[in-house]
Amino acid sequence: MNEEQLSQIKKGLNWTWQVIAQDMFTEDMPSTMSRAEVIEVILDSDYLEMYGKVPKDTVKEFRELPFDQQNEIAAQVFKAARYS
Repeated sequence: MNEEQLSQIKKGLNWTWQVIAQDMFTEDMPSTMSRAEVIEVILDSDYLEMYGKVPKDTVKEFRELPFDQQNEIAAQVFKAARYS
């Protein structure tokens, strides 16, 4: 991935969290989530494709990376230990 695509992905990951976070903290769900849980929710679903506002070809290239590389990129976006 080039720097522009990487930037788009990082913004898309953040935007995706902004969209889905409100649904993560309902009465039936925990009041906080760990960094790892947030990253897992976003990477293990198609939320990035649905809400990330990232060009499809860029998301495709990101999804073709090994999962550990996707996780490393997401960890650069989600730096807090807990999210609520």
